[in-house]
Amino acid sequence: MTGAQGDLKQSRELFLQSSKLVKRKNNNLEKFCARRSYHYKKEVTLLMPLETRLMAVEVIYLWRALPFCSRATKEELVQVLGMALPPTAGPYHQALRAWLLGGVLSSLKRTAEAERRLREAMQYEAQVKHDKHIFSFALYELAMIHISRAEYVRARAMLDLAREQFSGYEFEARLHFKVHSALNLLK
Repeated sequence: MTGAQGDLKQSRELFLQSSKLVKRKNNNLEKFCARRSYHYKKEVTLLMPLETRLMAVEVIYLWRALPFCSRATKEELVQVLGMALPPTAGPYHQALRAWLLGGVLSSLKRTAEAERRLREAMQYEAQVKHDKHIFSFALYELAMIHISRAEYVRARAMLDLAREQFSGYEFEARLHFKVHSALNLLK
């Protein structure tokens, strides 16, 4: 939570050490953090402050820790994710922020806002070449919103799309488990 709470210097230092801290090579979250760390070690510039926060919130989401965050913490995450992105941010950062904001808003039961943000994330699919998990998880979150509204046909279509359209990304097995569970709700 260091980065999400604003201690960007310590967050960056810890993040850049993460590849050395990976103990289990078969742990998706650790592999994900190590890969991200390697990517940013190659960059000469410092991480953008908002980008550091995005990575922290992404790990919270992927680690399935969001449901355990207090309402106040989630509201703080909404404020952080709602900050304007710098002009240098590209489609990847736009999609990542929109997906994460949609996920946090959905967990706060602010479904109209969540749906708008998740649909915004999906608009960047063609422009983002890596980290396709953003779009699979966004579709899953959209499907869960439709389930909450008893729009089961739309939900099923989105769940099928999340499961079938994207593959080969980190956390694919985790998402497929969630999709399978959600499809069982529709039976």
